[in-house]
Amino acid sequence: MSNIKQTLYIELPPEGTLSKDLVHVAVNLLLVTQMVNVQQLGSTLRIDGNLSVALNTVSNAIHNIMELKRNKKIRWPPLHQNDKGTLKKSPFIASKIDSMNTYGDLIEEYAKVLPNLAKLNSVKFSDGDIALLQLLKVEFYETGLTYNKPYRYKTEFRTNDYMLSLILAGLAAAYTGYIEVLVPSVLGDVCTARTYLAVELAGISMGRIASEPVIPYVFYNHVIVHKLASKAYQMLPGISDVSEVIDPSKGFCLDFASFIVHRLSFDGKTYTKTSREEIRISKELLDFVSKIDRDNCLEEFTEFVRMASRTENTTALNSLVLLYEAVNKASDPAYASYYLSRVLTDIRSETGRVPIGSRCLELLLKALLS
Repeated sequence: MSNIKQTLYIELPPEGTLSKDLVHVAVNLLLVTQMVNVQQLGSTLRIDGNLSVALNTVSNAIHNIMELKRNKKIRWPPLHQNDKGTLKKSPFIASKIDSMNTYGDLIEEYAKVLPNLAKLNSVKFSDGDIALLQLLKVEFYETGLTYNKPYRYKTEFRTNDYMLSLILAGLAAAYTGYIEVLVPSVLGDVCTARTYLAVELAGISMGRIASEPVIPYVFYNHVIVHKLASKAYQMLPGISDVSEVIDPSKGFCLDFASFIVHRLSFDGKTYTKTSREEIRISKELLDFVSKIDRDNCLEEFTEFVRMASRTENTTALNSLVLLYEAVNKASDPAYASYYLSRVLTDIRSETGRVPIGSRCLELLLKALLS
């Protein structure tokens, strides 16, 4: 492979769109190869370095990411019929599009296109013959975020294979299932990019939970970040499965700002964005999780978080909300602990087992009060 320094300019999609966030994820994948540097110039990114090797490395990593998600039974959204029509204009995809059923199938093929970007000087979002994919038009049809207001961007965007290869590389890493996409809130440095990708892929490996209700999801992500910080990444096979882009020996950054969760829906005809929510990484929550990481308590607590994430279990969810408020000094720790013990007693009487034992309950109370 070539070791010649190359430069690629990427014209970003419009601000606030899922497409732009996914390009940022793709650039994170390039960054963590440590073969390129990235500079933001207004609405354009300049990437310098050994692009040929970096793009091939990311292409290989995408195949491994997809294998991990396949093994974890992540279900990909169905390809829209309109997408199949417009992709027949693609010289890379046209001959294969009829056999594809999901966006996952499309990602696998576009990963093979990605190395071709090394032959280019620039990639523009709104330059090409391919209509924007339906999954990427969610802002055009959203109703929950901008009620009764027209979308401000033109809707006749047409793009190209090279831009789609970047966007879909980002989707490969960012898609969590449940028609949800988890992206970093900003384009950061190499360490920040490595941490975001590790949290995302370790979450898939551990078993991703839905982002609604949000409090269990927030706790769950803090458990993952804590495991990275405490060098428990040996227990997170999602990281070792993608060693091409994530080298745990280089460490992780815990002061990265936050994640953005895009929640989407599909009614059989149209993909719609239902919400876009920021999930911040909190020092208080990380300290709390760290204090209960002993005597198997963190594993018990994580199992309880999973239980609380199932919306039909409202008392478990309520107890976790009280814990969250107590950690953040917004409610009484003693009452939060008392309420949790009542919920656990009810669970034991109903199921014959309890997810959190008495020793762990003591540790939880001590962590809340300290």
